[in-house]
Amino acid sequence: MRIPGVVGLCWLLLSCSGNGQRPTVMLASAPGVTSVYPYSGTVSGAPWPGTATTRSVADLTPVQDGTYAGEAVPLSTDGGLCWQTRDVDNFQVHGGNVQYGGFNGHIDANNSVQMVYGTKRLIGQFARDVFQGQLITTGAQQDGGCIFALTLRREGV
Repeated sequence: MRIPGVVGLCWLLLSCSGNGQRPTVMLASAPGVTSVYPYSGTVSGAPWPGTATTRSVADLTPVQDGTYAGEAVPLSTDGGLCWQTRDVDNFQVHGGNVQYGGFNGHIDANNSVQMVYGTKRLIGQFARDVFQGQLITTGAQQDGGCIFALTLRREGV
């Protein structure tokens, strides 16, 4: 009984790999479609999938300094633990750096940012005066394992 199961599992894994190339896994969410695998970049101290970009270098414009605000819409509620849309404000951008609450990070060449604060992760990308991303609260005491889609706009524009 074990041999057929192992053979079947091996066949499944090998057939998914195609001709030696890694599969591409996409996540469709409120902000749009994001490639979550294969992981295409590295960030010291915080490597995780979900930040690959499909924009070309020609589409990238410099990120505008200022204060961004908007909302966080629940994508995954951890069984109803975090089901309400939340206001987000005081998301500060200055000189290629981002600060929001306890999060601090640097905007990379793709206008993307990846930040970790405790068990929470914040990832996303800037396009002109808009930031779109996700706040992942895995293991946070009051938010459990929730995922929020962030859409923020630079204030005063």
